[in-house]
Amino acid sequence: MRVAKCHPLLGWLRLDGQTYSRTLDQSLRERDRALELDRNHSGHAESFIDWVWTQQLPELCRKDTYRQQLEDRCDELQRKSGRLSGEINSMVGCLLQEQSEYDTEREQLKALLGE
Repeated sequence: MRVAKCHPLLGWLRLDGQTYSRTLDQSLRERDRALELDRNHSGHAESFIDWVWTQQLPELCRKDTYRQQLEDRCDELQRKSGRLSGEINSMVGCLLQEQSEYDTEREQLKALLGE
């Protein structure tokens, strides 16, 4: 019997022992199928990734403990996205303003030149 661990694909998702075991078994089955097709394959098989997103996660969402983890992850991703957006704006915002000023001045000059 396996113990509770983090999801092999979604490291932020903590699984109970039974769910972890089922997930790992599915990952290994899909890996073996992928290796039959391509001996150089590495990482998770696409079919495993699809299974996680289309079958496992919708099933896990129905359980409160997993649903809460998914909601927490959504909140975390929102915070990270907001932080990144702020960084991008601070780095790029002044450059965009400068570019706009150049474009405006150029358009004014072109209008004077009759172009």
